[in-house]
Amino acid sequence: MKNIIPAVASTNAIIAAACTNEFLKIFSGCSKVMDNYFFYFGNTNINTNTYRYERDENCLICSNKPSVINCSLETELNELVDILK
Repeated sequence: MKNIIPAVASTNAIIAAACTNEFLKIFSGCSKVMDNYFFYFGNTNINTNTYRYERDENCLICSNKPSVINCSLETELNELVDILK
């Protein structure tokens, strides 16, 4: 018999149920689908919220625009980190 931690098993079951629910909503078109964020309050109650985050076009992460970084092969890691900052 395997030793399964109950919290991990229940968390996996919740995520699987949420994924299945979203698939059925997409496949059937019966409801609005989750936008981009899922939050589960497991320790207080059974509740989910969906938040919509707006993209900032000037943000390096949100905008998905490529950035060119010029460095030589002799550039050390700490120098590259400084360039990225």
